[in-house]
Amino acid sequence: MVDLFSLYRVYFAAAGLAAHSNFASEGFRQKDVRFLLGLFLNWVDATTKNVDEKIHDTQISRYLDGLVKEGHATKTKSGRVPRYQLTRSGLIELASQLMKAPVGAPLEQFFVVYYFAKTYGQRLAELVTQKENQLPRSFRVELEALLDHRELVEHQIRFVQLELRKLDERIAETKGAGELAQRLARQGATPTDIISAIAKNHPYDLNNQKSMAELFHEIPAPLRVWELTIGNQSRVELLWGPMRQYLAGYLTVLQNLRETTAKISEAS
Repeated sequence: MVDLFSLYRVYFAAAGLAAHSNFASEGFRQKDVRFLLGLFLNWVDATTKNVDEKIHDTQISRYLDGLVKEGHATKTKSGRVPRYQLTRSGLIELASQLMKAPVGAPLEQFFVVYYFAKTYGQRLAELVTQKENQLPRSFRVELEALLDHRELVEHQIRFVQLELRKLDERIAETKGAGELAQRLARQGATPTDIISAIAKNHPYDLNNQKSMAELFHEIPAPLRVWELTIGNQSRVELLWGPMRQYLAGYLTVLQNLRETTAKISEAS
């Protein structure tokens, strides 16, 4: 059974923080979180179609009761409708869940997190220093650091740059292996000799789990040289090459986002 909360933890956290921000004085209701969760999922509808329909009120209720149980929220009853307010630990916990989305998470999730931190981070930091909260100003500094959108995008840029370097090395190794295999094949080398030369000069990543000689022994004999020549070329052109183009485009978007945000900050 799919755990929707684990899959969409970022959106639950964003909805909880937004509800707290909107109803800081009187407390937020379950339906406020439900609406905001649906709103944020709607923003990325292209990749989360119909997810909102799968999330039921009972799941929202369990989520909020879990926050109360863990001391991350307080629950009061005004009439028939319970209201919730995030505690200091709750603000930190939800902000952490929001900002610590894996760097390899779907791209749209990163943009939601970045937008939320850039747009609403200051508002949340201001909430904790209001008199009625009775929280130290040092907490605002802590929360601002946690919701630092600049560090978020820099961290993402470093991740993508690293992945690009890894892909470049993989592509270079694969091209080298393919070229060596083609040269040896033209010289009349046997498949066994070709595999031995490739294993020596271009070892593959999973060699510690299964040697290249063992791997190719499991491949039908007529396909062994093909895998090292045409197969390698195809992996570069149809798999890792397009992946590299995709990541390079994403890196450009992130760098433009960093520059755009910097200009907005200077103008404001």
